[in-house]
Amino acid sequence: MDNNNDFTYDKTKFKDLPNFIQEIHDAGMHYIPLIDAGENEKNGTYIPYDEGVKRGIFIFDRESNEPFKGKVWNTVSTTWPDFRNPETSSYYTDMMSNIHKDFEYDGAWIDMNEPSNFYNGHINGCKATSLDNPPYLPNVNGNLLARKTVCMNAKQHLGNHYDLHNVYGTSQAVVVNQTTYADS
Repeated sequence: MDNNNDFTYDKTKFKDLPNFIQEIHDAGMHYIPLIDAGENEKNGTYIPYDEGVKRGIFIFDRESNEPFKGKVWNTVSTTWPDFRNPETSSYYTDMMSNIHKDFEYDGAWIDMNEPSNFYNGHINGCKATSLDNPPYLPNVNGNLLARKTVCMNAKQHLGNHYDLHNVYGTSQAVVVNQTTYADS
């Protein structure tokens, strides 16, 4: 990934990547790139983010109605696709197809799909809502449901993140499988 951005690679440092992949294919091996769940937020400079905003596929902040922003490896901030939004499949088909034109991968290693976040919700945490601070709190690390993930009141296509958190990774796996392997 170039600057830790999904669907990219550094074409200067790894200019021979397509040739390397052909060599390992010729040797009967496979190339599996890493795909993180989060996308970098860099308006106008990163097509996957711009296209995701245009298609409305990200998890949204309930207060601002903008894509929910946290942070993982990328340089600015991170937004996360809503894998329960039907438009996300079309988006992923396009993104995976575009990168396949640059290099012929054989699968996808999906990672950080809890969804992982270096913050506890936003940079300043989550608002004190009944979803983020429920009357019964399970024994979770740090006594926060949003510890190192998205705020529970974040808005997804099918409802609150609170109700969809535990299926996020599986939902990503389903979308990636359907969009990466044509016969899935």
